[in-house]
Amino acid sequence: MATDTTRTQSWVKKTPGVCGGDACIRNTRITVNGLVEWRRLGLSDERIVEIIQGLTPEDLAAAWQYYAEHSQEIDQSIWENTAGMFEHEEASAIPQHVSWIQATPDVAGGRACVRTTAIPVWFLVQGRQLGLSDERIRDAFDAPLPQADLDAAWSYYDERHAEIKADLRQQPKD
Repeated sequence: MATDTTRTQSWVKKTPGVCGGDACIRNTRITVNGLVEWRRLGLSDERIVEIIQGLTPEDLAAAWQYYAEHSQEIDQSIWENTAGMFEHEEASAIPQHVSWIQATPDVAGGRACVRTTAIPVWFLVQGRQLGLSDERIRDAFDAPLPQADLDAAWSYYDERHAEIKADLRQQPKD
């Protein structure tokens, strides 16, 4: 059963089993987080309405209002969706002698990453800054990260705070 998440009309709903329970417009599979991502990519409201058949300006207004009222929820969802796109091997497949945090020039722009993955430390720190627990961060990846990977990332951040803050500043903003 869908729950109405607005005080006025049922524009935005979260339905278990539909789009991972993410907030969607009306009874569609158009997620608020997807619309926010499109806007971050520079699409105008007019272009979004033009691209998505059946979407109305009122739907977008409801999406933007929902995001304004639930920005942390939506930003966390966007982060988790992005995490799911990283490909990496199970931790058990990585040789034990491999350094936990390493920077490789042709991987993630040479930024510090966990083990031999392309998962940058700054990305993990960003998840934590969005209020995600270690468990949610670990489980957001298709092959969940071991806690030891996060512990190594948090230690690296503590030791090289300025480097990771600079990496975070270089990321696109809303």
